[in-house]
Amino acid sequence: MEYHYSYELCSTEHAEAVLNNGKVLITGGVGLSSAELYDQSIEVWDAIGNMSNSRYGHTTTVLTSGNVLVVGTSASKSTELYLP
Repeated sequence: MEYHYSYELCSTEHAEAVLNNGKVLITGGVGLSSAELYDQSIEVWDAIGNMSNSRYGHTTTVLTSGNVLVVGTSASKSTELYLP
C-alpha cells in the first residue's frame, strides 16, 4: 500500500493501522504525539489530535470492536485507545 505522507508524519518509527472503514490511522513517530487519518480513496490527510505521550517504536492493533489499541513507546508501557 502506498501512502502520500503529510509533512508532520515524515518521521521514523510511527505506527499505522488500517481501520474497518478503509482509512489508515498513523500514530506518533520520533518526537511526535500526533495522530492522523489517511483516506486513500481521495488521498486526503486529517489531523485528529494528539496522544497523551510522544510515541515511537509502539504498536497499533485494530480490535474486533473497530477501536484501535496503541501500546507502548520506546521508554514506556503505556496504552491509549482510539475510538473511530
